[in-house]
Amino acid sequence: MEALESAQALNLLSLDVRLDVGAGQSSATLLDLVGQNDSALSDFEVFGDLRDAIETLDARERQVISLRFFDELSQAKIAKRMSISQMHVSRLQRRALKRLRAMLSDDALRLGFRASL
Repeated sequence: MEALESAQALNLLSLDVRLDVGAGQSSATLLDLVGQNDSALSDFEVFGDLRDAIETLDARERQVISLRFFDELSQAKIAKRMSISQMHVSRLQRRALKRLRAMLSDDALRLGFRASL
């Protein structure tokens, strides 16, 4: 009995079968949907690169970037927490972002920078 039930669980579809996508729209096939680029996958890769690049910053730059962009604190609040001036926070942030941009640029990634992170 289980074998008969499990045989019905298998339902093969052709990749050329037309899917109903809605009134007034042309129908797509399963083949149209299979193998498309997944933007979430590329986002995952970019975030991995960003995490690795952040690790190359010095401790103070890393702390400023973390507090500013992950904890969403203002420069004034960061300055108070780190016991430095707001101007110094601004300089650290600017320097860190410049380094991150350089590390994550398309040219740097194409030249194999990712492997050296």
